[in-house]
Amino acid sequence: MRWYWSIVLCACVACEQTKAPEATSEPPVTSGAPEATPAAPTKPAPPAPPEPEAEPEAFVPFTRIYPSSEFFEEGVIVSLQGGKHLDEVRELMKDPRARARIEVHTNPRGSGAYNMKMSKERAASLLGVLSEESATFEARVQALGLGEDVAPPEGVEASRVVIEVFDVSTAGALD
Repeated sequence: MRWYWSIVLCACVACEQTKAPEATSEPPVTSGAPEATPAAPTKPAPPAPPEPEAEPEAFVPFTRIYPSSEFFEEGVIVSLQGGKHLDEVRELMKDPRARARIEVHTNPRGSGAYNMKMSKERAASLLGVLSEESATFEARVQALGLGEDVAPPEGVEASRVVIEVFDVSTAGALD
């Protein structure tokens, strides 16, 4: 036998009381319509397949050779023209795949030790200018001062700056 509880409210305005629920052995009266059964839980729709990733733009590596006179004024100070050349490198370095190698060479005038010191200071100066925009550039750029030890290609000044920007995914890590 099932017990059903029901709450009976007094509709009398005078007493304003609610009667306590009474136990009854009779089932509640329904309207005759069948009771709705709760819907079975549905499985969530499977996630949509991920959209295919767009192919990254082709990376165009480059190598440029500039006379040192286009980069420096008074020794190691980067000139305005040198800054414009570095803007091109900066733009390419925004791509996380980009790595750069900068070589600074001197002419044979002066002692070998002086030329090596000068080229290393110039390389550090260029790296400093590039790193001003983003600290991550410093880790991705190799700047070398090579003095007068490496002979220039034919037709190129001995005192020069060589900048190579390449895609690390195809060229490997900096050596």
